[in-house]
Amino acid sequence: MEFRSLPFGIAVAPRIFTKLMKVPMTLLRRLGVRLIVYLDDILIMNQSNQKILSDLSTVLSILRGLGFLIITNKSVMEPSQTMEFLGYTVNSKLLTLSLPKEKVEKIKNSSKLMLEHKKVSARDLAQLIGQLTATNQAVLPGPLHYRSLQILKTKALHLGGHYDHQIQLNEEVQNELHWWVTKLGSWNGKALLRPEPHLTIQSDLEARSPSESGRCPSPILERDKGLCFSPVLSNKYVSGESSGGKQSDNSDNSSLAIPGLVPPVTSNVSRLSSVTSHESQHCIVSNERATPTDSEQNIKTSRVDGLRRSFNSIGISEETKELLLGSWKSGTRSSYDSAWNKWSSWCSSREIGPFSAPLAAILDFFTWMYKEGYQYRTLNVHRSAISSVLPYIDGVPIGQLPIVKQLMKGVLQNNPPLPKYQFSWDLDIVLKYLSALLINKKLDFSVLGKKLSILLALAAPKRISEIARLDRRFMSRNKSSIIFHLPGLSKTQKDCNNRSVKYCKFSKKKLCVISCIHEYELRTEHLRPVSKHEPDPLLRSTKKPFKGLSSQTVGNWIKWVMKEAGIDISLFQAHSCRMVSTSKAAMSGISMDDIMSMADWSNTRTFNKFYFRTNEKAGFADKVLEMKG
Repeated sequence: MEFRSLPFGIAVAPRIFTKLMKVPMTLLRRLGVRLIVYLDDILIMNQSNQKILSDLSTVLSILRGLGFLIITNKSVMEPSQTMEFLGYTVNSKLLTLSLPKEKVEKIKNSSKLMLEHKKVSARDLAQLIGQLTATNQAVLPGPLHYRSLQILKTKALHLGGHYDHQIQLNEEVQNELHWWVTKLGSWNGKALLRPEPHLTIQSDLEARSPSESGRCPSPILERDKGLCFSPVLSNKYVSGESSGGKQSDNSDNSSLAIPGLVPPVTSNVSRLSSVTSHESQHCIVSNERATPTDSEQNIKTSRVDGLRRSFNSIGISEETKELLLGSWKSGTRSSYDSAWNKWSSWCSSREIGPFSAPLAAILDFFTWMYKEGYQYRTLNVHRSAISSVLPYIDGVPIGQLPIVKQLMKGVLQNNPPLPKYQFSWDLDIVLKYLSALLINKKLDFSVLGKKLSILLALAAPKRISEIARLDRRFMSRNKSSIIFHLPGLSKTQKDCNNRSVKYCKFSKKKLCVISCIHEYELRTEHLRPVSKHEPDPLLRSTKKPFKGLSSQTVGNWIKWVMKEAGIDISLFQAHSCRMVSTSKAAMSGISMDDIMSMADWSNTRTFNKFYFRTNEKAGFADKVLEMKG
């Protein structure tokens, strides 16, 4: 069977076209034609005008004979030593690759435009980053000057959750944009062939001979082993002898091939100094600190390693250390480790040891996070992570010091946290969609699983992680209900009592959780373990080996139903089902005690502040001012 179109969509078109082009391109290369091909763009190369015109005729003849259409007005049919190809200007005479003038001006204008705005969207950042990354083959230091833009884009997406979120340009990003505006023209152009380096520096002192390292210009290096100089310094700075045979001091006379790539020399780093030897006068590299300082060792240590080191200092056994480290739940450990990594990076950039930082540095770190736009809850996580590692001050944890609490109060007052959702979506929309589906027996297995996942989330306001933990080993049922006992501890659970979730029968079968569970069990019976002692999660994957679902997959299933029903999932995540169900229960007259019990909340403040939302158009004033009759 042959297709005259692409039955699987246009996504596979580039791959199919490349495979088709491979046959004629292989033939042309066997005929001696030198060419580079990318999809429908072909660059033909030869050393003489006559031969390249002959090659061009051969290429056109074969391609036209195979039925390809050649667009001559978009092609260059005359030999040239300068040619635009794949967005770059190829110069075969100078052997360079550069950006066309139009592209240079476009990047400069885009960078200028972004500098003029105080805030930009993540979409604007992504578009500019795409333009900048496309310059990598023509602008040598280009990759060094859009890293802060990438970090800012990631941060904007993290804070806003979508590409239209606005974020303020920080100083690092502004400096990078200024570089593209002022330096792109001078850096445009990159050699196709890299020249051999004149000199080489090895950062380690591993013993190797000059013949192994290649280029050790000074006789003394053969004796010392392992130290060579790189092309950033010319030969006259390697040897201690000047042209006149006198010793010269070149510490302030640098000759850098690429000055922008080399940081300035400071007093506390390695420097060149002149010394006298019985063999010859030469230059060596000296270092004031032969071993890493405590600060440098601290920067290289993770949070867990730091805790272990603290435990070792007071003689705690390995078994006890594991129990102490296991006091944090996996989610908390992951959050703390991420927060500690950010703290360590901040300390490293300021040459501060994260395990021995003064209180003033910790306060400065929180202030920096606040200015960077991080929310109060994020600062709280970092405060807890740092406090979990650093030693107490006067018997008080770092995070509980009065000055730290006062700073956090200032953050809260100046930037109070906003609820994730300002309004709710209409639950009736989803219920009508579920009611319009076929009966459970006729539903596709994949759709049945997704329907069950959202019914489980709506019928009992549990977290998505708890729905993923539902296991038939801990299930009990009667004629009117099914009860699942949740193994392990939930997110906020501190006691040892196992929690449970109860699902009751509903009059409308298409919306009944019990009926949906029953049909789902029948469909998945052959996928379940034979032994009753093996884990048997209720929800199963639709693909082999049909394992239990992760929390993320359950959330994706729920969002699929929401999207199909017409809910905007760019605004609402799967967790919003917990908000919608409890809000509707409260408006329907369900007592707050029952809602608190079902949702495992300890007080009503959590519900009122973060979960109680309504989508009703009629507000308080509408109800009060409404006239009867």
